[in-house]
Amino acid sequence: MKRLLCGALLLAAGSLMAQQQDSQPYNSPDNAPPKLPQEQAPALPDVPAPSPEANQNIQQQIQKDLSTEPVLADSVVDVTVYDNSIVLMGTVGNEQQHVMALRIAASHAGDRVIVDAIQAQEKEGYRL
Repeated sequence: MKRLLCGALLLAAGSLMAQQQDSQPYNSPDNAPPKLPQEQAPALPDVPAPSPEANQNIQQQIQKDLSTEPVLADSVVDVTVYDNSIVLMGTVGNEQQHVMALRIAASHAGDRVIVDAIQAQEKEGYRL
């Protein structure tokens, strides 16, 4: 009886193995996953690039705000506005003035990156 049971088990295992060998491998053309269309970046909305006049207007506004800010009275900061960035260059007396100049530029920046090239003459209570 044990031999009969073992024989039946071997026969069942053998037939299962035979069925697995007959199936097609995953990477065969008939069994491959469906091909998707080439991935493309999503279309961006039609947003016009800022005009040179818009950049100039923003530059003038930032320069005006910097020159009329009482905290920045003794500082010299030049502003250049590009389509994607605003560059601040110059010197200020201390870190408080430095932060104020960055805040003024950020208030007009929109999506533009602020490039900080301002040097503070006095940092954290130490004179350079």
